[in-house]
Amino acid sequence: MNDRDIKDLKREIALPYSDQVLALPTQLEEYKSMKDQKQAENNTLKSTDNFSSMINNKKLEDVKAQLTEEITTNSIQENTKQEQLNSEKHTKESQYQDNLKKIDEEFAASKEDQKAKY
Repeated sequence: MNDRDIKDLKREIALPYSDQVLALPTQLEEYKSMKDQKQAENNTLKSTDNFSSMINNKKLEDVKAQLTEEITTNSIQENTKQEQLNSEKHTKESQYQDNLKKIDEEFAASKEDQKAKY
């Protein structure tokens, strides 16, 4: 055998039939349609319409953040107002209870005075 023998060299390079990659025409059509679909999707993502929708989404996110902040601020104000009203209520209740005690004491004292007179 000669080192330059082309027939033997081709046999070493060639793959056996079972190792060759075989693709069916339906698979090739599938791959082509998938490729076309992905390219179309890529083009729509790069389009200016998508860019404007991204800008609109950003604006909506900003509005959402602003409204969330306003709600938080309002809820804090409402909680503060509620606490203030509760403290005023407790203060007035204690004043009324003191007044009732004073009236009861005055009544008891006047009752004792009336008993002492008779």
